[in-house]
Amino acid sequence: VYNHYKRTRAESSDATARRSDDEVELSKSNILMLGPTGSGKTYLAQSLARMLDVPFAIADATSLTEAGYVGEDVENILLKLLQAADFDVARAQQGIIYVDELDKISRKSENPSITR
Repeated sequence: VYNHYKRTRAESSDATARRSDDEVELSKSNILMLGPTGSGKTYLAQSLARMLDVPFAIADATSLTEAGYVGEDVENILLKLLQAADFDVARAQQGIIYVDELDKISRKSENPSITR
């Protein structure tokens, strides 16, 4: 994430956005945040998006389903991000998607339903 935004800011014409923070080198753009309910994980991600001035979309992992089933699919998450970017694809490509409640999906798979 850091390298992505550093590269984005380097292309910016805003002199205050340009910084020489070359000492930090990250290779992944995905982050997994762990913590108890109410500890501020979502707030931290929202604040990061606001500070970086990038679009932000939240998705609840428990509502995600395969395409064709009742519920939300992955395309809807991308649509939320595009809406947050005012349908500017280039801006959306720099955005953050926050998938919440991933731990609940693993708990669901541990207790399979006999009605399925």
